[in-house]
Amino acid sequence: MRAGGSPSTLEAAYVLRESIPAGRWDLIGDGLLLGNGVSKMRVRFEVRVRKASVSDDSSDQILFTVENVFMRDPANPLYAVPFQTQVDGLAGNADSGDKLILRFTGLAADSDIGAMYIPNSDGTLRGGRIPRIQLPQVP
Repeated sequence: MRAGGSPSTLEAAYVLRESIPAGRWDLIGDGLLLGNGVSKMRVRFEVRVRKASVSDDSSDQILFTVENVFMRDPANPLYAVPFQTQVDGLAGNADSGDKLILRFTGLAADSDIGAMYIPNSDGTLRGGRIPRIQLPQVP
């Protein structure tokens, strides 16, 4: 995905069985930065609930949003840049069959021209972890 270019977003979806409680989420968003002369890129991570009957994102419920500026290691430019955080998120009002969406968006602000972000980026071969979220604990 490109910063401010096409495509600027990627999504991963999971079909839900029930609603999600509010609470603390864990997010891993390791990725590889690519592009000639690229040293940084800003990426927005969002977790959303999308109703099963909807085909676009216009009515998604956003549970949390967090951004990170990835800084490429000049000594290891083809290795993943780690990102892990915890975020407080809203409760997700979901019915069985609705989708939980993890969306990645490449942003032009704070990004080098031509910057590209690839989630995971060959996993352990390049020092990356599979991007993932850990849902809040059920009270």
